[in-house]
Amino acid sequence: MTQFVELKKTDRKFEIIDSLDKIIELFQQNINNLTLHVKYDIQKTVVQISNILDDKSIDIVTDPNFQPENNKITVYGLLDRYFEIIFEVAETKGPGFFRCVIKKFQRAADVRKELRLKVNPEQVMASNFIVSKHAIDISNYKIPTTIKVLLDQFHSENYNFSDIFRVDVFSQDDPILDNIKKTKKIFFIEDIGNPGTFKSAGEEIIDIQELFGDRLHDHIMRYNEKGYKSIIIAPVIYITDAGAQIPFAHVQAVSKSKILTMEDVSLLKGLLIKLVNRIKDANTVYVQTNQQIVNLSRSGAKLYITDENLKKYFQTTKGFLFNIVFKLQAPVTIYCEIKNMFQDDEGNIFVGVVFAGHSSRKDEMKRYYSFLDPIIKSYKDQLLQQRKKILKQPPRSVDK
Repeated sequence: MTQFVELKKTDRKFEIIDSLDKIIELFQQNINNLTLHVKYDIQKTVVQISNILDDKSIDIVTDPNFQPENNKITVYGLLDRYFEIIFEVAETKGPGFFRCVIKKFQRAADVRKELRLKVNPEQVMASNFIVSKHAIDISNYKIPTTIKVLLDQFHSENYNFSDIFRVDVFSQDDPILDNIKKTKKIFFIEDIGNPGTFKSAGEEIIDIQELFGDRLHDHIMRYNEKGYKSIIIAPVIYITDAGAQIPFAHVQAVSKSKILTMEDVSLLKGLLIKLVNRIKDANTVYVQTNQQIVNLSRSGAKLYITDENLKKYFQTTKGFLFNIVFKLQAPVTIYCEIKNMFQDDEGNIFVGVVFAGHSSRKDEMKRYYSFLDPIIKSYKDQLLQQRKKILKQPPRSVDK
C-alpha cells in the first residue's frame, strides 16, 4: 500500500470526541447521509458503514482489493463539519469487509459545508504554474541571498544619486523605519534648514511633525549637526502573486551638498519600481506543465504534483498562481495558499490548497463557479441515486 509522508501542514483546529456513545449516536443519526473515504487515497476509495453492533464495534464495507495498513484504516467524511476516524481492524470478514473498533474520532472545530468534488483529467486540469522561489519574510529581517545580490547591484548602479546612499533591510526599534514599514509611505525632508518644508507634501509622504511631535526640534538639530540638507527614505515594496504589499527593505538618500526635491522623490520611486520588477523576475519561476486535480470545492482544491520543479519550489513557497482548465473552456487563473502537503512512496506530492485570490482578469471566480457548479449538481444527483439504491438492498450477512 502507498506510504505517505507529511511535508507541510498549516495548523488546523480539531476537537477530539472521546465518548463512544456520542460517536455511535452521531453515526446512527446520519447513517443515510454518511459517506466516508479512505484518507490519502488518490482514488478516494468509498467506505460504507454496514452495521453497528451492541458492543460499539462497527462493520464497514469498502473496495474488495483494499488492504489496511498496520491493521488500521483512516477515513474522513463531512457532515456539518469535516471529521476523521481511525479504525482498528478487529476481524477481516471478507474481501473489503472489516469489523472495526474506533481508536480515534476528531472533527474540525470550524464548520465547513462545502462539497469536495472528485474530478478526473478529462474534466479539469491544473496548468501554467507561477511560483515564487523564496517567500520573503519580513518578520525575521532576513532576505534570500539572490535578492540581496540585486539590492547590492541597485546600490552600485545608483550610489551617485546623493552624497549618502544606502540600501538595507528594515532594522528593529527604529521609529522612523517602523513607521515607513507600517504605513508604506516615504520619509522626506526637503530642506532641513527651512521649517516651511517640514509639512507633508502629499498622502504618500510621512508627516514628520505628526511623527516626531515635541521631539521634532531635537531630530532637526541632530541632522544639522551631521551636515544634512535633505533626506529621502523610501520603502522597497515587494508585490506578491496574491497582490499583498510587503515592505522588506528601504533606500536612504541623504544630501549634504544640495536640496532634494519632489522630483528626486519621483525619480527614486521610479528606480524602486524597476528594482521590484527585477526582484520579481528573479524570484519567480514559470512552470508550463499539466498536473492532475484530485478534487475541487468552491474554495480550494487538492492537486497531485509529479513535476520535479514544482515539487522543489512548493517546499519553500506559501502559495502560487496557476490555471484551472475545464474541458472546452478558457483557463481560470487563481492564486492559492498551500494548506498541507504529503509525499507518496513514488516521491510525488498531494498538495491541499485554499483559493486566496484571483488574477486581475475581471470575474475570474464567477467563471470558476459557473464551470464547477454544474459538475457539483451532477455529482449530488448521482450520489442521491446511489444512496437510494443502497437503501433498497437487503442487509449484508456473513456466515460465522
